[in-house]
Amino acid sequence: MKLHDLDLLRDNKKANGANVTRLLKPLLFFLLSGLIFSGLGGLAIYAYWSTRHVNEPWHLVSLDEEFRKSKLDAVADFDAYLRLEERLFQELRAKVYAP
Repeated sequence: MKLHDLDLLRDNKKANGANVTRLLKPLLFFLLSGLIFSGLGGLAIYAYWSTRHVNEPWHLVSLDEEFRKSKLDAVADFDAYLRLEERLFQELRAKVYAP
């Protein structure tokens, strides 16, 4: 192989590398811009949905008859639990649905 042939081979490799780089740059640009715009779109949707949420009365009222750890001793069996649940629903009807 002559020196001239090696120069042609080296130039051909450079040209192929340049072609690959020339094809990958726009692809990388479009992928990154798509990722950025998708993230911004998701953030915009999240901001829109989080400001639309309106608390209903049952979100805001505090019920005294809800089961808590402090009431564990008072609820010894299933019948006691059902009585507590009935008191809870009575309180719910009185504080949320009656007004």
